[in-house]
Amino acid sequence: MAEPLNQFLEIKKTIDEAETLEHLQFFSVNTPFKYIKYKKAILAINCNPIKFSGSENIDHNSNSYHWYKDLFLSIKKLPSKVIDNKDLSQKIIQEWSTHLFSQSYYLSISTNNYHFSFIFSRQNKWTEEEKKFLNLIINSWVMKYELITLQKNRLQSFLKTIQKSIFKSLDIKYKLEQLRQIKTFSESKWGIFQFTYQVISIFKAYLILILISLSFFVPTTMTVISPAEIVPLNPTQIKSPRDGIIESIYIEPNTLVEHGTPLIQLDDKELKTKYLMIDKTVDTLNEELRQRRMKSLKDDDSRGKLVEIEGKIKQAQLELDFLKDQLNKSTIDAAHNGLILSDHSSELLGKPVITGEPLMKLAKNNEMEIEVWLDIDELIDLEVGGKVKFFSLSNPFNTIDGKIQYIAHQPSLNSKNIYGYKIRALINEGAVKKNIRVGYAGYAKLYGKQTSFFKWFFKKPIQFFRRFI
Repeated sequence: MAEPLNQFLEIKKTIDEAETLEHLQFFSVNTPFKYIKYKKAILAINCNPIKFSGSENIDHNSNSYHWYKDLFLSIKKLPSKVIDNKDLSQKIIQEWSTHLFSQSYYLSISTNNYHFSFIFSRQNKWTEEEKKFLNLIINSWVMKYELITLQKNRLQSFLKTIQKSIFKSLDIKYKLEQLRQIKTFSESKWGIFQFTYQVISIFKAYLILILISLSFFVPTTMTVISPAEIVPLNPTQIKSPRDGIIESIYIEPNTLVEHGTPLIQLDDKELKTKYLMIDKTVDTLNEELRQRRMKSLKDDDSRGKLVEIEGKIKQAQLELDFLKDQLNKSTIDAAHNGLILSDHSSELLGKPVITGEPLMKLAKNNEMEIEVWLDIDELIDLEVGGKVKFFSLSNPFNTIDGKIQYIAHQPSLNSKNIYGYKIRALINEGAVKKNIRVGYAGYAKLYGKQTSFFKWFFKKPIQFFRRFI
């Protein structure tokens, strides 16, 4: 019992999620196959074949379409049952095997608006459980179909009402008749003011049309407001000069440093050990070389070993030079004066790093820019050099002016999971930079190209309705 119930709940969920009549029609002849096997299914509405299972499409002028239509007309008054030959005319029986199979279950449901007819056809006999399950599915389907139809009819009725109201409001004869019925301003209690108000009320539709028409010729600038942040201008990336483990952090984030200030210390114990071992090896080889040179004056074998020992010394010396260079890179210093931008030192201590891995940023003093992330739905016509105004959340009264210098061609995700277009703006020279610093978040107002007031005012509504038109 649990399995059929779960199957029906799954089908009911699919039915409820359908949004259009076309989706429901497709579902009615295809989805039940997942639970009840059949070879062919047909849906007819008011005896007109509408949808066939699979990808079969039938031309309305074809003989097959007319045969199906005659079939549904002939069985229209039958109850839901497996179709028998005695229910059919001789003409339909003759072509039955061309279109359907021997066991065809006919299911009929009538409502106030439609007469729904279904045929599920196959070779095997239908069980009572299968018939009941199909009836349950189709009854739920019909309820959803009627609901969507009702919603569609309400929308059409609403649109017709609006259409009639618009035509009535623009009927000049009707408006002139209303105008003749109002009192003149001399007879009115409030004089010319009430008369003017009545005239405006009568011709308000025309006034709105005039204002909309004028809005096409009134120029304005497209603007949009988006989240923004103050970021460093061309910061220096502090990268790991070699592989290793971070042993010490000498400075904290948001600290002003000078050129040459030690920033990070990489672990160098292993390198020092290797250096001492190889250095000792070099001393040993040098001593051996000295002794061989003395023996080579009398012994030819010792003279042949000199070249081999000299080669080993050169190789060891190269390793020493390399280790010395690596040891010199253990301390990372500031490349210039500026502000350190990084994670907290506790997140970096003990972290294994590889050569070239970014560790910190070093921003030059007072060199900042505005970074804006423009939502894809908010995109307007922007151009490099366009005006930008930034205000931080901590100080909304302090506005920073800038100019767009970069606009991304494709949207992307930023660190805050905002999907949009990355825009960078240079802060104008002479702009007041006090009370702001790198990292301040806020909003930026972007100024685009000039357009008409109509496009500026109706941009959002047009974007919304274009999704459905």
